[in-house]
Amino acid sequence: MPVAIEKWVGEPIIVLKPDAQVSLQEFINAWFNSAELAQTMEVAPHRIIDLRSINSPDRIIHMIQGIVKGISGASVDLPMNVLFVGSVPTASSTADRGEVWFETLDEALMHIRILAGTPSIFS
Repeated sequence: MPVAIEKWVGEPIIVLKPDAQVSLQEFINAWFNSAELAQTMEVAPHRIIDLRSINSPDRIIHMIQGIVKGISGASVDLPMNVLFVGSVPTASSTADRGEVWFETLDEALMHIRILAGTPSIFS
């Protein structure tokens, strides 16, 4: 599967894990599938993009930027916080783009739980 999508039970979290060979269309499909999942959740979820298996994270970042530009204002464009897991791309300026990166999935999850004010519930 080019992009695995996981909706976490009992938590407002959706994880997308693209493989190294994911195409733009496959990622677009996964993005919209995750947006549809988000619509079934009671609160706006956090979307974690796990790029640890990707050699060129900038390629995925550019895909996401294109998707977001294309769907701005669309009914499936729910407000979702997006976090990235993996090595920060050296060519990018994450501060300028507002990206939030974590080295591990556990770090990203802890960040989300702290934002929610409930870090101990999910431990």
